[in-house]
Formats: sequence, C-alpha cells, structure tokens
Amino acid sequence: MPPIRPAKPHPTRAANPLSPPEQASSDDQPRKRHALRAFQYDGSGQYRLIHTDGEMEQTTDVFEAHDAEPNAHGWNSFAESVVNTHLPGLADRFRFDSEAGTFIVNSTDLDALRCPATHLRQAFHNHEILDRLLAAADPELLR
Repeated sequence: MPPIRPAKPHPTRAANPLSPPEQASSDDQPRKRHALRAFQYDGSGQYRLIHTDGEMEQTTDVFEAHDAEPNAHGWNSFAESVVNTHLPGLADRFRFDSEAGTFIVNSTDLDALRCPATHLRQAFHNHEILDRLLAAADPELLR
C-alpha cells in the first residue's frame, strides 16, 4: 500500500493555522493529531475538536489559579465561555460533548469550528492568554 500523503492545501486556506491534522508519511505510522485542531470525524460530515488529559496537564496550574477544573469538563466550560463571549454568533453551531479525559466539540461546520479552535489553541500555548480568558470567563460555567 502506498504511503499516506498530506492533502494539497486549499488555496484559500493555505495560510490558515488550522489546517487539517497532519497525516503520517507511511502506512505503519498512525495519523498524528495536534492539540486543539479541528478535523473531520469518521467521514460522516461531522467535524471535531479534541483535547486530551495528557495535553491538559500543561495548563493545570493556570486553571487551578482560577478555581476551575483542569480536566475535560473544565475545558468544556472554558470553551463554552470563550464561544459565548467572543463568538456568540456561532454558538448554535457547536455541540459540546466532553467525556472523562477528553474535551470534545462537534460541529457540521468546519469553518465555524476553526474559530474557537484558534482561540483555544492560542490559550493552550500561551498561559498569559489563558489566564486572561479564564479571568474573563463566566464564573458560573467554570464551577
């Protein structure tokens, strides 16, 4: 079987930092997904944004400083607050469906899903941004 090759970038999305997840270069390596990247889920027209416990550990101290749960449920509440505050016109396009150990947002609109993915990924990689967003988050959602 030939190796899996990355798809050619869409001309209007080439500069978008939310390109689809990387694909492995050979059939003996699994697909690699990056933290908080939107991707198509199982070919059904559903798109998903995920974040796992192993990744969340990197932000535990920031969440705990705001008395927020540093787990999937905490990220779920944080993401809902970010969407409600910064992307209210898109809120109805998402289904927050986190479970133990995995933060999950589903949507049928990939472009819409890329919007919260950008905010959340920036916060994940920059604790100052995460701190500011958590400070501004709806405290009822975070508890």
